Amino acid sequence: MAKAITKAQSDIRYGAIWFVGGLVVTFGTHILARDGGGGPYVIAYGPVIFGAFKLAKGVVSMLFGNDEIDPSSVDTETKSNGINCPSCIAKISTSTKYCQICGRALGI
Repeated sequence: MAKAITKAQSDIRYGAIWFVGGLVVTFGTHILARDGGGGPYVIAYGPVIFGAFKLAKGVVSMLFGNDEIDPSSVDTETKSNGINCPSCIAKISTSTKYCQICGRALGI
């Protein structure tokens, strides 16, 4: 679960950086254009939108991403062949505690 929390925290951190950076560029260039007597300015909607999605993804992952698999719901055939990760659908062994692809805690 520590790896999943670290990924969520990373998404929140980088999402906030992109979001705030886009806003700073947008408002900064607008203020410079306005105070300089007019002229062009940059509306950095790409970084703002990307940052907002990344930030939201991190918050949702932090709040709801630690759902664990109920070991009693895994049948005997699945135990011998492995299971699919509920997040990324990768085939993983039942003896692991975390998915090697996405880092989700499996609780098995």
